[in-house]
Formats: sequence, C-alpha cells, structure tokens
Amino acid sequence: MKHAAVISDLHRAKNSMQVNQLERVNSAIQFKCTSEIENVREIWKQLHTSESTPFHSLAWLEAWHLRRDKRYKEKLALVTGFARTGHAIFLIPLITQQQGPFRIITCAGNKSATYHSALISAEARDLFLNYDPKPIFRDFLTVLPSADILFIPATPESTRSAPNPLLSLPHVKSRCTSSEMDLTGNWHNIHMRKRTAKSRSNRRRKLERLKHFGDVEFHVPKTFRERQALFDVLLTQKADWFDANHLPNFLSDDGVVDFYQRLLLCRKRSEGTEPFLAALHVGDQPVAVTTGLIHNRCLYGLLNSMAFGPMARFSPGQLLLEKVLQHCCNLGLERVDFGPGEQEYKVRWTDRTIRRYDIVAPLTASGQCAALAIRARIALKRNLRRLSNVKHALNILRPR
Repeated sequence: MKHAAVISDLHRAKNSMQVNQLERVNSAIQFKCTSEIENVREIWKQLHTSESTPFHSLAWLEAWHLRRDKRYKEKLALVTGFARTGHAIFLIPLITQQQGPFRIITCAGNKSATYHSALISAEARDLFLNYDPKPIFRDFLTVLPSADILFIPATPESTRSAPNPLLSLPHVKSRCTSSEMDLTGNWHNIHMRKRTAKSRSNRRRKLERLKHFGDVEFHVPKTFRERQALFDVLLTQKADWFDANHLPNFLSDDGVVDFYQRLLLCRKRSEGTEPFLAALHVGDQPVAVTTGLIHNRCLYGLLNSMAFGPMARFSPGQLLLEKVLQHCCNLGLERVDFGPGEQEYKVRWTDRTIRRYDIVAPLTASGQCAALAIRARIALKRNLRRLSNVKHALNILRPR
C-alpha cells in the first residue's frame, strides 16, 4: 500500500510538471494576426535574416498581393509571434482565398516558390529546439481567420539550421524534392568535375551544329526595355510548349503574368534581391530563356523556356544552363537553387537535395474532405514522379 501511494505521488508530480511545462510553452509565444502589411513592415525587416530566401521577402508578398487578378477574393493573414518581452520572434505571411466550396489559408504565390516557411529569430529557434512546438502551434491555429483548411505547400525540413517547427502541424511528403548546386572553385574545375569527357565532346558538337544557324551568344539584358522584350519571348515560348503538350498554361492568367513582371522587371534591388534574366541567342533569335532571383549569393531559378524548331534538337536549353552557371561563378555566387523537380539536367548538376513537405491541416469538418482530396492528389503526383524517375535514371546511365 505504501509503495502504491509513493507511485501515485510520483505520477501526480510528473503530471504537474508536464502541465507547468505546457503552460510555460503556451505562454512563450503570443500570436497575433493582421491583414495590413504596414503593421508588420518593421518586424519583417528585423526577421528577414541572411538565411532567408527571396520567397520570404516582402517584395514577393507585395508582388502577389498587388497583381491585377483578384478573382479569388484573397485577403492577407500575416501571423506574428511575440515573446514574453513583447518583441517579435516569428512571422509567417499567409493569404485566405475561396477555392470552390472551401475557404483555404495558404501562401502567396504558392505554386511559384521553391520553399514556404516562417521567418523566425534565433530566440524562437532555440525555443522550438527545447520545447515540443505542437502546443505552440495549437495556439497558432486559433488566431487564423475563419477557414476550412490550412495548406502550406513546399515547406523545407529545416529553417535556420534547425528542424522546421511548422512540421509539428499535420503534413505529408511533397511530390518532389528541391535541388542545389555548389559553385565553390572556378568554373573550369566545376565543369570538369560535373561533366564527363564524352558529354563535353557531345556539347561541343551540338554547339557547332547551332553555329550553322548563326552566331551563338549568351546575352544578359541590361535595360528595362530589353528585359521586357525577353520576358515576352519567354511567355510565347512557354505558351507554345504548353500547347504542344496539351497542358493548361498557368501563364495565360493575367494575374500570374503581372506577378512575375513585378518580380523580374523591377528597376532596382529590393531587400537584397536582384532579378536575373538571360538568353541564348542564335543569330538575332533567342532560342532559350531563363529567369530567376539572386539573393544571398545564390541564384534561385524561376521560369525557363525554349523555342520549338530545328534548333531544339541541339539542346539550346542545356547550353544556356552551362553559360548561366559560368556567369554565376564570375559574379562570385556560391550556390544555384534549381527549384523543385528531378529533371535530368538538375540531377546531373545538383550537389544536394532538400526534402519538402506539404502542410495539410483541416480546420473544420468540411475541411476534412478538402484535406483528403489534397492528400490524394499529392500522393498521386508523387507516385507519377517516381515512375518518371526511372526514365531519368536510365537517361543518366546512357552514354553522352
């Protein structure tokens, strides 16, 4: 009996400690939600650190929010977390939008960004490392606007060199990973390391074939008018590709085009982010175009396109990629982020892959139905991706 009483006292003490710890964790961060950018502009500047990406920038959010297309009746939901001392240590920019019968909370430009995650301070990172973030994010869900489901796609497995606290919410593995390449060293050594003698010979042969159509030149537009003209070429080439493959063209949406124009055609750097456009010209014709954002000595790829016709047989897109990588080395960049996907050219050049996850958290009973549909769609795309990876692996083993 005495032994049982001691055990009971220990259980009560343990439960009391757990409750006290839970109360400390719950009170460690107080969340607030606003729909006004001006209310968080200064907080954004404080939390946008050197480890952030262009997808975390205020310019990215404003470009999406100010675009012409308002068919989804979107509203900003900027969630800020404050420490006990009152200073901000957490910020995640979200939007609410109506999709069919469901009200969804998601991220701005969610199909365009490589990563979606919160801006967190070093203090918040230490807090999430020392405590289970699940009770913290239960409070996070309570301050969100009224909606059926929270859907945050493509969130990385880590932020600020620590596990991503958002993954304490219900999530599934995303349909594909992201790829990065290191640019340490000079271009000659990188090229020799990444490409075999046979592949380099094949590249020279294709380059000679292209020269039969005209002079081959790598071009980076300098003026606004040149960037605008090159962006129009990209839209035309992308439209031709979607039509040829019988796929819906997401760039036929004026709002999406306006979003990319605001990002890529801006006249000055914003929050340390610089737009990047480049093309491979054969004669006077741009046969391949690439775009991206340079941030923290890294090029983040966005949109690529290539012209149809007889020159497409000689892989102008791959030739342009090598020119872009060489240009990045000359600029002193340290990394290239190829974005999501396991395309053959990414597999050949990548040095590491980054796992991504999709957060799918139902907030209402009807949201449960939406969550089931979203999870099923993600699983289907992931399985289709696995089948296509077999083809990529066989292509890599094929002699070049």
